[in-house]
Amino acid sequence: MGLGNLITPMAVAAQNFPLRQGVHFYGESAQPGLVGQEYFIFQVRGNQLIGAFFAYQSEFACTHGAVSAQALDLVVEDPYGEQPPSRFALNLVPRSPVARSGNNIDLTLQGLKEISTIGALEQDILAACL
Repeated sequence: MGLGNLITPMAVAAQNFPLRQGVHFYGESAQPGLVGQEYFIFQVRGNQLIGAFFAYQSEFACTHGAVSAQALDLVVEDPYGEQPPSRFALNLVPRSPVARSGNNIDLTLQGLKEISTIGALEQDILAACL
């Protein structure tokens, strides 16, 4: 998979900023199931996350990491176990200049589109990494 399109080398942030707890699903496309597009599903608990990068009809790569103030700081496992894990970060950005939820700024992943519908296949991929 071409994960390089979605992730950048990690820059460690000093302050933690919790993202909404629970399961999140993002993709290069807002429509799930498109072959050739990359997707990221993950579960947030506290400031930790576990998830997977995947493409439909292809392999997936499990990941784990931490939610920081500006990014998801990730360790991505090689799907075949042949290479050491890679460290990356996905930037968090406000949905809009005025997006707020209580005291929290409403954040999203830079360059990806949030997908609200999570199907059985996506749930199975996430479960394989938990």
